[in-house]
Amino acid sequence: GGGDLGPIYGFQWRHFDSRYTNMHADYKGQGFDQLLDVIDKIKNNPNDRRIILSAWNPSDLKLMALPPCHMFAQFYVANGELSCQMYQRSADMGLGVPFNIASYALLTC
Repeated sequence: GGGDLGPIYGFQWRHFDSRYTNMHADYKGQGFDQLLDVIDKIKNNPNDRRIILSAWNPSDLKLMALPPCHMFAQFYVANGELSCQMYQRSADMGLGVPFNIASYALLTC
């Protein structure tokens, strides 16, 4: 429907691999909550090299208004400091890049 971008970023981060129907559906408890997993690993196993957040879900690409641009992030802790390495396949230089840099930087605070 109008305004529905499909199973983009937030949906993939919180409900990865659940079946998307529309933006109004309640997906609570469905799919894999990657964001919760990232937070748990940072708190309980900060040396894990698999602290990963992915918005790229090939089975959902056809349902998305646009495929994810900032699609993959790996978090890691070194010397007690949280860092993030983000992969971006494409970018809108005027709006997207500054927003993406600020957003992922905020996730490491």
